[in-house]
Amino acid sequence: EAADVLRRFTDLMEKDPEVVQQVQEFRDPGSITSRMHFFSALQCRRNGDHDKEKEHLTQAIARDAADADVLIAMYQLAGQDDQWREETRKKIVAARQQMSQRIGRIRQYMRQIDGGGDATEQKKVREGLAISCNEYAWLVGNTEGDFDEAIRLSHESLELRPNSGGFLDTLAHCYLAKGDPASAVKYQRRAVELEPHSGQIVRALERFEEALQKSKKEQ
Repeated sequence: EAADVLRRFTDLMEKDPEVVQQVQEFRDPGSITSRMHFFSALQCRRNGDHDKEKEHLTQAIARDAADADVLIAMYQLAGQDDQWREETRKKIVAARQQMSQRIGRIRQYMRQIDGGGDATEQKKVREGLAISCNEYAWLVGNTEGDFDEAIRLSHESLELRPNSGGFLDTLAHCYLAKGDPASAVKYQRRAVELEPHSGQIVRALERFEEALQKSKKEQ
């Protein structure tokens, strides 16, 4: 249903250039098409149709090469061959580099406006840095890369935007990826406290608690 909603919108963009111009004021139109294919891919995964899932993910990443959720889905695709795995890893490395460069540019701009300028602009820049740090950490925490760097950036995002359930969820994923299920459970419980309505966050806590119990038994 989520994909169908976006499909009606993408169809409208294809028919009306003015709609595309309006969309460009706040985001890349290609990212909307990418998200539509991403939702379709998730439904195909649920249905067990991994060939169709692969088709939608291929179309999604073609429209937005840095979409972390699409890259994660590609990384987790069932039955992938060596070529798909290698190409996915290359795309993840490229996306990490792009995200790191964006973080660097934002930090540089923050230093330029620190102590002066418009307060609204400073708040906007800090918010942009928080989102960018979280995005990098989310990608690495769910795929591969420097987990220590991902954890550091995730903590930084929470310093900029405290009490964010979604950002705490990212931090917990990073700790689990690093092999620290105790910390993952600690931060995920806090995320659930802040966003008890989020099924995704609640289900993640269940997985992390299972991982922690398994780790204790092994020890």
